[in-house]
Amino acid sequence: MLVRASASSIVRKPRIGPASGEIPTYRRSALAGWICDTERGAGALLARVIVNRLWQHHFGRGIVETPSDFGSRGARPTLPKLLEWLANELVRTGWDLKHLHRLMLSSASWRQAALAESPTPLDQGLFRGHRIRRLESEAIRDALLATSGVLDSQMFGPGTLVERQKRRSVYFRVKRSQLIPMMTLFDSPDALQSLGRRAETTVAPQALALMNAKHVRELATDFARRLTERIPISRTASSRQYSAIVRLAYRGALGRMPTDSELSRSIDFIRQQQTVYATPRERITALPAADAIVVRLDATQLANQKQPTKIRRWSSVGVRSDTEGLPTRTADDDIAFSAVTDEFPILESTATPRGKPAVRFGPAPTILRTNHPRLNFGTGDFSITVLFRIDASAGNDHHILGKDNYSGTASYSGYFFQQYSDRLKFCTRRVEPGKGHSVDLETEPFIRKGQWYRATGVRHSGTVSLYVDDAESADVSRREPEPIDINNAAGFKIGDMDESLSGSLNGSIAEVLVFDRALTSDEVRVGHDYLRQKYLLDDAVNPLEMALADFCQALFCLNEFIYVE
Repeated sequence: MLVRASASSIVRKPRIGPASGEIPTYRRSALAGWICDTERGAGALLARVIVNRLWQHHFGRGIVETPSDFGSRGARPTLPKLLEWLANELVRTGWDLKHLHRLMLSSASWRQAALAESPTPLDQGLFRGHRIRRLESEAIRDALLATSGVLDSQMFGPGTLVERQKRRSVYFRVKRSQLIPMMTLFDSPDALQSLGRRAETTVAPQALALMNAKHVRELATDFARRLTERIPISRTASSRQYSAIVRLAYRGALGRMPTDSELSRSIDFIRQQQTVYATPRERITALPAADAIVVRLDATQLANQKQPTKIRRWSSVGVRSDTEGLPTRTADDDIAFSAVTDEFPILESTATPRGKPAVRFGPAPTILRTNHPRLNFGTGDFSITVLFRIDASAGNDHHILGKDNYSGTASYSGYFFQQYSDRLKFCTRRVEPGKGHSVDLETEPFIRKGQWYRATGVRHSGTVSLYVDDAESADVSRREPEPIDINNAAGFKIGDMDESLSGSLNGSIAEVLVFDRALTSDEVRVGHDYLRQKYLLDDAVNPLEMALADFCQALFCLNEFIYVE
C-alpha cells in the first residue's frame, strides 16, 4: 500500500479569490486535491504514472510500456513491485522529483553497460543492459551550445521563437505554425497532440544537418576558439600541442580521452585540413551565366563613374557576350533605375568589409524603379541574386527588391525579396478574389541586422528555390501549386516591392543580378563566391583555425555525441 498523504498537506487554496459578490466554489482546488490525495483520491495512480514517466525518460522504456494508459487495455508492468516501491518513495519524500531522479541515476540498473549481444525479451523486461538511445532534440541542441562554450545559463524569463538564442531549449516558445526546424528534425513533438512517448528516428537529414548547417558550423568554430584559449597553438605547432588540444576536445565533447588510434587519426585530419586551407584559393574573376544576365547593378560602377553622393539613377552594366564570348553592349542592356521619391539613396564609398562601395537605402523611403519589359517573366524561369545588409537599428520588415503590385486591394501578383522577423523571404505569388496562389520561401530565423548576406532566388519549371551565402544546395525549395503568372503593370523596384511605401528598405545593397533563366546550384555557388571575394573577404584565412573547426564539427557528427550508451 502507498504511503498516504492528505490533500491538505499538498494542495493549497488558490491565492486569487472570487469576484466581488460571488460565492467561492473551489471546484478546481477540490479536483487538484482529489488528484493528489493518496487516501481517498487518485494520488496512488498519480504517483505510479509519474515514476513510470521518469523511469521511461532515463531508461528509454517505462516499467509500464503504455505510459498514457494504466487501464485494463494498457500493458502490464514488467516489474510491479519496483513500480510500487518507487511510487511509495515519491509520496514518502513529499513528491520530491529531484530525489527520484537521483535515485534512478545512482542505481546499478542505470549505470550498467550495454550488452555485447542483442538483448532477449527477458533482458528487456528486467532492464538488463543499458539501452543505447538517442538524446532528445532539446538535449542535443543544449549539448552543442554547452560544448561550444556559448550556452547562456540564465534562468527564468519569457520564451522566444528565435532559433539562434543561446539559452536552453526549454525556453523556446511553442507555436504550432512556427516550429524550430532543428528541433523537429530530431523528433521534437509538433504540439498538435499529446504524446506518451516521443518518436526516435535515425535518418540521413539529421547527419546532413550536423555536417552542413551554418549554425552548427558556427558552434564548431566557437568550440575551436574555446580550445585554443585553453591551449594556445600556432601554425607551426608541435605534435605535443596537437595531442593536447585533441585530448581536450575529446574530453569536452565526449567526456572521455581518445584512444591512441583516435588521437593519431585526429592529428592527421587536422594537419590535412590545415594543408588544404593553406593552399591558395582559386580567384573567381567573372560571373557565371553572363549570357543570361538581364540586369547588373554594381555599386563599384557608381563609384568609378564618380557619381554624386545622392543616387538619382542607377544603370545596369552590360555584360552580355557575343558569339565569340567577348563582352558586348546593346541598347536593351541599358536598363536604368530612377528615383521615385523626394528622398534619394546614398552612395557609401567603403561600406563592405573589403572597403567596397554600396548604395544606402532608408531610413526614409528611398526607392529606385524601372518599367523595363525584360523584367516581366510571366510563368517562365528566372533568377535574382542580391548582396544586401539590413541596418543594425532597423525594424523587422524590409522590402529589399521586387515587382509586386499590392496596394491594399484583393488582386495582386509579383515576385520579391523581403526580410521579415529575422527571416529572409523569396516569394512568387498571384492573388485573385476568391482564390490565391503563393510560394513563400523563408530561411530559418538567422538574418542578423548589420551583417552582409548573399541571396539568390531561382524559379525553374514552377519550382522556387532560395540560396543563402555559401550553401551548396538550396536552403529551401517549394513547387508552385499551379503555374503562377507573376506579370503585372507595376515596375521592378530596388529598396521596396509594392505600391505602398510601408516596409521600404532600411539598409544597403552592393550588387543586384537578374538572370532570364534558372541558375544551377553550381552557378549560384560560383556567383556567391564571386561576391564574397569582391566585397566581403580577402583571401587571408587562418588554416589552423579552419582545420580545428572542421575537427570540432566532426566530433559533433559522431554517434557518441548524440547517443547515450
